[in-house]
Amino acid sequence: KSNSLSRTEMRDGIQSLNLGLRDSEVEALVDYADMDGNGSVDFPEFRQMFGSDAKSKALRDQRSADVLKIERRREARAADSPLLEALEEVDSQSVAVFWGLLQSLCPSIRDAFVFLKGF
Repeated sequence: KSNSLSRTEMRDGIQSLNLGLRDSEVEALVDYADMDGNGSVDFPEFRQMFGSDAKSKALRDQRSADVLKIERRREARAADSPLLEALEEVDSQSVAVFWGLLQSLCPSIRDAFVFLKGF
C-alpha cells in the first residue's frame, strides 16, 4: 500500500465514523488535510494536520487562518462560489470532533492513517 490516502480512501474512512457530516463537510475535511493540493493526503501531511503536538496545533491554526484569508478573497470575487461554501464547512470544531473520534478508535496517528486507508 502507498504512503498516502487517496481522496476516496479518506472520504470513505471519515464517513465510516458516522459523524453525521454532510458530504460537503467530508470533502472540506479532505481538502483541509491535503495541504499541498495534489489530490491525496500523504502520511506527513496527515501527521501534521491531526497530530496532538504543539507544532501540529500551530500548523492547524495557520491553516485555518490561511483558509479564512482565501474565503475573504473569494467572497469579494463571487459570493456564490461552491468552493467557498465547502471551505466554510471546515472549522476547528469539525476537525476536533473528527480527530477526537479517530483517536478514540486508534492508539496512534499511524494507526489512524492505516484505518482510513483501509476504507
